[in-house]
Amino acid sequence: MEKNNKQNLDQDDKDDIEETNNENEIEKLLESIDVETKRQIAVSEISTCSPKRITVENVEIIEGYTLTGVLVAKTYVADIFKAELKEKQSRSLVVKMINLNKIVEDELREQIREHGAKILDYIRQNPFKNIVKIHDIFLNQKKTLLIVEEYLNVPLPKFLRKAALKKQKFKTFSQSLASAINFLHCNGIAHQNISAHNICIDSDGTLKLTSLEFAIICYDCDHDEVILQKRTSSIENSPFVAPEVINDEAYDPTKADVYSYGIILCFMILKKYPYDSQTEGSKKEQWASAMNVINDFLTKLAKDLLVKCIETDANKRISTRELVVHPYFMQSLFN
Repeated sequence: MEKNNKQNLDQDDKDDIEETNNENEIEKLLESIDVETKRQIAVSEISTCSPKRITVENVEIIEGYTLTGVLVAKTYVADIFKAELKEKQSRSLVVKMINLNKIVEDELREQIREHGAKILDYIRQNPFKNIVKIHDIFLNQKKTLLIVEEYLNVPLPKFLRKAALKKQKFKTFSQSLASAINFLHCNGIAHQNISAHNICIDSDGTLKLTSLEFAIICYDCDHDEVILQKRTSSIENSPFVAPEVINDEAYDPTKADVYSYGIILCFMILKKYPYDSQTEGSKKEQWASAMNVINDFLTKLAKDLLVKCIETDANKRISTRELVVHPYFMQSLFN
């Protein structure tokens, strides 16, 4: 990088990255990973995955686990109960119960059956440090999907209420979430539901992405391309949803995930979404107010990353591969 550019960097940026004069290092890194081949293999493997079929009628007792009867939470499609291993007591597990017959929307029910369940089983077999650990997944005769996963009881909003997020922790969380999204995309999976409440912090302080039942297989191996999606009735006009999705356009779900990622970065700084339809003032005014706070917090490199993620034109928005090798994260990549 030229000297005059170095002088424009914030001190935080200088501390965060080591300069490299060889810009081709990034290209070499990307070329060393045959993403397309890996993705094709993963999609092929996902197609063979499926929940374990069980005949037990009593969902409170399933293979190796016992539900405690303690309801932890409810989501749009699931009831979540604490669970224990039969061999020994454990309070670190939950069972997410999704009754497929009670899902009114046909397209959502089929999406969870044909995509979400298979993806969850694939993640069970191929765990990743920044994605919730899946222990088991079952489907009983009553068409109830039972997902046994680690108990994460500190969602991101709760964590942020405890204390202000320092810049180094912001960077750690930003990189962890980027890694989780990149892992999914490299395996032909789009999350489609990246929101603050679907991100948790475990007891070790590690950020983990959850709620994969809404995920989809988004890669066409035959044509070597991302499968464009159309908005389903279950996708609301939430602040983390990309503009092209809300506008009912055919959209690239990986680019939509990147937009959601950018909104999460805003959330981590503001402790709320940058705009709210229930709040007085136009969306434009709310964004302007939010950006004043965000700009005061971010370094120049971090701001550059954010702006490229929340670009409203999906064709101009940064890709996942460009995201994980952004200069803001360069130190971690090359050290």
